[in-house]
Amino acid sequence: MGRLEKTLATGETWFWSRSRKVFWHKGETSGNIQRVKEVFYDCDRDTLLL
Repeated sequence: MGRLEKTLATGETWFWSRSRKVFWHKGETSGNIQRVKEVFYDCDRDTLLL
Protein backbone atom coordinates (compact mmCIF):
# COMPACT_ATOMS: atom_id res chain seq x y z
CA MET A 1 0.00 0.00 0.00
CA GLY A 2 1.40 3.39 -0.98
CA ARG A 3 1.39 6.71 0.88
CA LEU A 4 -1.76 8.03 -0.75
CA GLU A 5 -3.70 4.80 -0.25
CA LYS A 6 -2.59 4.59 3.38
CA THR A 7 -3.48 8.27 3.96
CA LEU A 8 -6.94 7.79 2.44
CA ALA A 9 -7.52 4.54 4.35
CA THR A 10 -6.50 5.93 7.76
CA GLY A 11 -7.52 9.59 7.36
CA GLU A 12 -4.06 10.62 8.63
CA THR A 13 -0.99 11.69 6.66
CA TRP A 14 1.76 9.29 5.61
CA PHE A 15 4.90 10.46 3.84
CA TRP A 16 7.92 8.97 2.09
CA SER A 17 11.33 9.91 3.49
CA ARG A 18 13.85 10.01 0.66
CA SER A 19 16.78 10.17 3.08
CA ARG A 20 15.66 7.24 5.28
CA LYS A 21 13.83 5.41 2.46
CA VAL A 22 10.82 4.58 4.66
CA PHE A 23 7.16 5.54 5.00
CA TRP A 24 6.50 7.63 8.08
CA HIS A 25 3.33 8.61 9.85
CA LYS A 26 3.00 12.30 10.78
CA GLY A 27 2.92 12.41 14.57
CA GLU A 28 4.33 8.97 15.30
CA THR A 29 7.08 10.44 17.50
CA SER A 30 5.78 13.93 18.31
CA GLY A 31 2.12 13.05 18.84
CA ASN A 32 1.12 15.90 16.49
CA ILE A 33 -1.06 13.90 14.09
CA GLN A 34 -2.25 15.54 10.88
CA ARG A 35 -5.79 14.44 10.09
CA VAL A 36 -6.93 14.68 6.48
CA LYS A 37 -10.26 16.36 5.79
CA GLU A 38 -9.92 16.82 2.02
CA VAL A 39 -7.43 16.11 -0.76
CA PHE A 40 -6.97 18.34 -3.80
CA TYR A 41 -4.55 18.61 -6.73
CA ASP A 42 -2.82 21.93 -7.32
CA CYS A 43 -3.37 23.83 -10.59
CA ASP A 44 -0.50 21.99 -12.32
CA ARG A 45 -1.79 18.62 -11.04
CA ASP A 46 1.67 17.70 -9.76
CA THR A 47 1.13 18.26 -6.03
CA LEU A 48 -1.48 17.06 -3.56
CA LEU A 49 -2.91 19.53 -1.07
CA LEU A 50 -4.13 17.98 2.17
